[in-house]
Amino acid sequence: MAENAIITLDTKDFDKKFRELIKEHPNYIRNAAKTVNREVIKDVKRVMQSRGYLAHHPMSWGDAGFRGKGNIDQDVNKDLSGKLWFSSRAYHLKFVEYGANVRPQHKKYLTFKIDGQFYKSEGFTLPAQPLLQPTADSYWKTDKAKNVMEKYLQKQYDKLTGAK
Repeated sequence: MAENAIITLDTKDFDKKFRELIKEHPNYIRNAAKTVNREVIKDVKRVMQSRGYLAHHPMSWGDAGFRGKGNIDQDVNKDLSGKLWFSSRAYHLKFVEYGANVRPQHKKYLTFKIDGQFYKSEGFTLPAQPLLQPTADSYWKTDKAKNVMEKYLQKQYDKLTGAK
């Protein structure tokens, strides 16, 4: 004959952690998206180093996840729309990303001194060498972003539940 067992569970700890998770849920998702953007920024830096750009143009990258500390800033809104952009202190990177037509404003020629010799030019075009947009697309339009976010959210869940 089967006997019934009565089990009493203390769910206070679980309820507390569940409420915390629900309360913090929007922030976890936003922070997961910011984590993806930080990975994009790291890859942009790698691309710039591989092109030899950082060797000639030393820059302070800082923690680009916080506004104003790096050359690439990011923002993720509550609705999870977000953007990455070059900060105002790295305006020259916009020329690398989008290209530029350089023309004199007040004179007929632009004058440059290279290796002690002067050169004149009526203007020139810097070709675009995009690095931020293609790198961001390589994350957000593939499974890379999903994998980074899942890893971040799993880490946060493990912290809440005490799992290892």
